[in-house]
Amino acid sequence: VVEVLERSHAFAVTSAKVAERLWTHYHVPIEHTFYFPPCVDREIFRPYSDHEKQDTFRWLSEKTGLSMEDLASKPLVFEASRMDRTKRKDLLLAAFAEVATTHPDCHLLIGGGPENRVFESLQQQLELTSALQGRAFLLKAIPEEFIGPMFSIAHIYATASEMEGFGMSASQAAAARTPLISSSAGSE
Repeated sequence: VVEVLERSHAFAVTSAKVAERLWTHYHVPIEHTFYFPPCVDREIFRPYSDHEKQDTFRWLSEKTGLSMEDLASKPLVFEASRMDRTKRKDLLLAAFAEVATTHPDCHLLIGGGPENRVFESLQQQLELTSALQGRAFLLKAIPEEFIGPMFSIAHIYATASEMEGFGMSASQAAAARTPLISSSAGSE
């Protein structure tokens, strides 16, 4: 990371917390940082019709082994962000393991890449927690054509990120009119 930072001439950030971290932890000059407030492409992140969701349900069925009917009729909790420790996806899995005991019909769908140590740790957590088996799924990176509809098919969008309480993905969920649960950590 430091080598990339040293070779870069400018930095674009959408989070004040990330900008602050660049300045304090990595000593990036403030004048080399450009802040762009988060924005949402309303053509991608919006409510989708049942017809528009069909290809996404088909893709999800292939990824999870669940039927399209189950996916369309049962509560879905969704999260999508990069595979990074600060996103606290492990906390989402642990919380969902508790939810799964009282809500037997709902599923958790977690998207994001790359397939790194965080991903491997989450995969191990899934395999070792019986309440999560067949109920929670790591989708890896979600193809571009499905990311907007994923926000629309979710019944709840959940994020436990320690870097943003209401970040980009929360804004995308709001644009899709999907209720969301967000951590209070790092709210901007």
